[in-house]
Amino acid sequence: MTAERRGCIMTRVAIYLRVSTSKQDTDNQRRELEAVAARSGWDVVRFYEDAGISGAKGRDKRPGLDAMLKAVNAKEFDMVAAWSVDRLARPIADGSARHPAGTS
Repeated sequence: MTAERRGCIMTRVAIYLRVSTSKQDTDNQRRELEAVAARSGWDVVRFYEDAGISGAKGRDKRPGLDAMLKAVNAKEFDMVAAWSVDRLARPIADGSARHPAGTS
């Protein structure tokens, strides 16, 4: 019996994966985040990935992030999971996270 059939609504989650260089891969991030989702009872509805793209790049240079943010606006899922907040954006000098272009 699924969680929805028992009367529970599962949290729909998108997983965002990013590595900064082409010499890295996202396999470890994916494996660990899938395990977290399974333990937490989340329904992973989609993966978004930007491999070999620096977090300092804007949304226009990160197609995975851009597609995910459009899906956020369309309410296609309830939550985003990422390996670390720096996978989404790089911090600026004052220590706060910089919003990817067009998301502030």
